[in-house]
Amino acid sequence: MRVHLLGPVHVNHDGHRLHLPPQQLVLLAALVLAPSQPVDTEYLMSRMWPDGRSRPMALRQAVTALRRSMPDQLPPRRLSGQVVTAFDRADIDYYRFQDGVKHARSRGGQERATILREALKEWQAEALIGVKNQYFAKERAELAKEHVKAVKLLLQVLENSDPAGFRYELRRAREMRPNNWPLFEIELRWRWGTGDADVEGFYTNHVDRYGLPPARIQRWYTEHRRRRAPRTATRLAPRQVPMRRPSLFGRDEQIVMLNEALLEPGMDVRRVAVTGMAGVGKTELVNHWAGAAVQAFPDGVFYADLRGYGQTLRPERASQTLAVLLADLGVESPLPTLDSMINTFRTTMSTRRALVVFDNARDAGHVRPLLPGDGPSAVIVTSRDSLESLQVTLGFREFRLEPLAVADASAMLRADIGSVRIRDAEAEIEEVAALCGGLPLTLSIVAARLRGRRWETLTEVTALLRDERSRLDTLGLRANELDIRAALNASTKVLTRPAAGLLARLAVHPGPTIGWKAVVALCADRHQALSSIERLVAANLVEAPTVDRYALHDLVRLHASESAQRLSARERADAIERVYGYLLRNAHACDRVLAPDRLLPMPDPGLGELGPQASLEQAMNWLDGEYATLTTAVRRAGELGIDRYCWMLALVLVTFQWRTGRYADAERYLRQAAIAADRSADPDVRTAIRRVLGGSLRGLGECELAREELRQAVAIGEEAGDKLGVAFAYQQLALLQREAGETQAAIMQYELALNIFRKLGSIDGEAHALAGLADARLDAGDLVGAQEYGEAARILFDESSDHNGRANTVAGLGRIHAAAGNPARAIIYFRDAAERYRELHYRSREARLLIELADSQLELYEVDEACDVLRRARDLFEGLGDIGGIDAAEARLRTLGA
Repeated sequence: MRVHLLGPVHVNHDGHRLHLPPQQLVLLAALVLAPSQPVDTEYLMSRMWPDGRSRPMALRQAVTALRRSMPDQLPPRRLSGQVVTAFDRADIDYYRFQDGVKHARSRGGQERATILREALKEWQAEALIGVKNQYFAKERAELAKEHVKAVKLLLQVLENSDPAGFRYELRRAREMRPNNWPLFEIELRWRWGTGDADVEGFYTNHVDRYGLPPARIQRWYTEHRRRRAPRTATRLAPRQVPMRRPSLFGRDEQIVMLNEALLEPGMDVRRVAVTGMAGVGKTELVNHWAGAAVQAFPDGVFYADLRGYGQTLRPERASQTLAVLLADLGVESPLPTLDSMINTFRTTMSTRRALVVFDNARDAGHVRPLLPGDGPSAVIVTSRDSLESLQVTLGFREFRLEPLAVADASAMLRADIGSVRIRDAEAEIEEVAALCGGLPLTLSIVAARLRGRRWETLTEVTALLRDERSRLDTLGLRANELDIRAALNASTKVLTRPAAGLLARLAVHPGPTIGWKAVVALCADRHQALSSIERLVAANLVEAPTVDRYALHDLVRLHASESAQRLSARERADAIERVYGYLLRNAHACDRVLAPDRLLPMPDPGLGELGPQASLEQAMNWLDGEYATLTTAVRRAGELGIDRYCWMLALVLVTFQWRTGRYADAERYLRQAAIAADRSADPDVRTAIRRVLGGSLRGLGECELAREELRQAVAIGEEAGDKLGVAFAYQQLALLQREAGETQAAIMQYELALNIFRKLGSIDGEAHALAGLADARLDAGDLVGAQEYGEAARILFDESSDHNGRANTVAGLGRIHAAAGNPARAIIYFRDAAERYRELHYRSREARLLIELADSQLELYEVDEACDVLRRARDLFEGLGDIGGIDAAEARLRTLGA
């Protein structure tokens, strides 16, 4: 059985057409329009008897008659309350039409058009036309809407690909529904777009026959009738570039790049994306360039603010932007659809040499529907988001705009503020430029603040900017809509929750950079870390200065810190533990590689990520790469009151600092560690800190201060019963006494330390004390005793993993042989020790020892070899910034004529 609803209602049953009375037609339509669904009999009766009289017997008779004609489709059911039936979708024209439209939407191009045409053939006339008008008027109207939607979908496909087919299908649909306003609007716009001379007559005739169209169509017609005029050669090309600054600072290189990308003759693709963080000056740069290049685009310069990161307004929709652009171009879209406007815009721009600037795009998807096609036109898109997909798919050249250099930012400030206001604070200009982060937005805010507040001085503004707690507030003029906090809010509010959470935790990290593995440590898993950090980099909220390292702009860090403050106490504690725990574990693992036998009172911070298999070079490289972060971590740990991390990080850095000549840094951070340790650490920790602090002061030549720290170490150790710590302090004091010429006192201190080490069974301590006694005996002129102690120390060090102690001992033996007049033997020891220092990356000691090696070589007239050694020493001193060492090496080279 086949049921036809989309036209005169009839039922083909066994090859015979059955004409049903109105009541049965109503029932049939209800059952077909709601297959397998209960149909409320009260609803049916209200449709069949509008006067409200109940006719249950008539309804029963209608159902009975329908069953007789279609027994297999209407199996017996109870009639009380509801009627249920089921039909095969393939037997009902309405469902064949519906399924065809659905199938067409999943296809494209000509295939979509073919499927839609077949589906529309089902529609023979007005739906349910065989049912009396008082029945199913609402359903008939809804079905008509479905028909018009399908027609519009077909017309969209045919508009550009098949103009003749478009006209045929439009005419056919209009003939079926002459008074349908959406179809009328399509034909009206199409006639207008084709330049139909009688379009006004078409409109008037339709109004005379069917009455006035909806207000929206009337407004459209009235406006376009008013604006309709033939284009003349004198029509001015649009020049829509907004007002711009009179001068641009620090962007000469970018101006050249834009010229090369957009103005060079013979360029096939003229598409540029300018990206960068909020406030970096993307719009300012593009407006400045476009304003200077208008003559290169005779068909106009068009500008559209897409408001992708608006603080209050929603992003501009593609249909809104295209409607304005088409109006500015003086063309009309045949259909009021997005696809039609896109096609019309691309067709129009394909023959015009114009520039289109799309400012402030949210992302590539936001701007992609607006882009013109191939042709002579040029396009610039600005966005805070990386537009990599436009590079890959459409050949865009992306320029990432960086903050201004301090010199350029300072020049901008001077120009905006004026010399009179700067006169008394010229020395602070560069500091203000740096505190503003080199962002044109923040520099403009400071200038506007000073111009608007005559009572406020640059010195006062500088003080506010120095304080991180007030910096973002200072860089905001909300009355003038200039506010760096609001701009950064707009950037962060579009982030995913994991990315926003990572940004807040990155602010807990001490910086200035963070490695990839540290990022993973901050996240729940590696996949989340990768997706979140990539999103932050793409949003220009996180920088990637080198491979696997990330950084935050200072102002982004401050803004993210505010988000971090909103974390719960548990979340913040977890972030701190993850950040500082990661740094400590790795630094401790590196320190154990550099000095495996160093005895520091360090609680085990957990398994180091580098692992025990890390080489000396790997350890040195990791510490070198993370050094700025680690030292900042010591300072911030003290500020945050997490004392444990403050003193532990300071202690594990000492070996690296001494080997790289960073004695001043060691002294600075150990003093902070001492304050933290005095608050919370055990006495053995306090003893160790004072002891290595004394060693750092000795490296700086501050011997008296070093002695004072070592005396405090002895006092703390003796009070706490820390005999091992006291012995190491005695040894350090002996070294200072020896260097001060107090040889006998040094020997007594070394012997005190040696006795304690032997009683405690400390082999490493004993070896160090013996080596110290060897040096002191050499100072006293006891060469035999010096060699005896030195060889004893070397034997002990040969059995340990303290390579630094062995290198020191071998170097001492070389000095003993040099003093004994045996330069050949001395050279052997000096070379051995120098090689060990090189392996240990102990450049300062290697450089000083090379001077001694060269002196011994000269005694044997090995001039060429000595010159090579001295050049190596000079290079090492230069790397260390040791002026005295450089002078010593060069003086010897001049003496040798090299």
